[in-house]
Amino acid sequence: MVTAQPPLITVSFTSVAAEDGYVTESTETSNVGNAMNATDSTTSALRIGDTTKKFQMKSVVSFDTASIPDGAVIQSATLKLKRGTVSGTPTTLGAIRVDIQSGSGFSNSVALQTGDFQASASATNVATLSYPSSNGTWSTGSLSTNGLTRVNKTGKTQLRVYFATDDDNDGTADYLGFYSGENATTTNRPVLEVIYK
Repeated sequence: MVTAQPPLITVSFTSVAAEDGYVTESTETSNVGNAMNATDSTTSALRIGDTTKKFQMKSVVSFDTASIPDGAVIQSATLKLKRGTVSGTPTTLGAIRVDIQSGSGFSNSVALQTGDFQASASATNVATLSYPSSNGTWSTGSLSTNGLTRVNKTGKTQLRVYFATDDDNDGTADYLGFYSGENATTTNRPVLEVIYK
């Protein structure tokens, strides 16, 4: 007897506008967040890279994944960010990394906090995003097995995005700008695509 396998179900979650944004480091070497922007809706609403003062910028996106059934087995999860702009040469900053936080969110709150810059994660480096070649193209990356186990089936799943190198010491702003959940065009907003059975 052949046992029928449950069908694969694909669902796309859009980043919660009120909970995404970017956080900027307080000084070049502090590794502590000091300023944030949670309301930007422009081409650079989510920023990763560095500033003219050599401060690192990291972005956080937040997805309400509670609709995934508790008994579901997640097969894959892919983060997709659409590039809106670029400043300088962020290619000097290395790979684009992703950390994940399930449960109550980074800094124990799903609302963006300056502390999200350095807050502990449920798991770190769970995905590497592709480098988007031009404005309007997608940066994508699939979560590792470790990341998949952290996708929250009862609440929010948050992802922190940043370059592997904090800054390149050239005194020039080098960053990628992505659209956020606030953007008026729905097809520009960050997406977490989950496949489960």
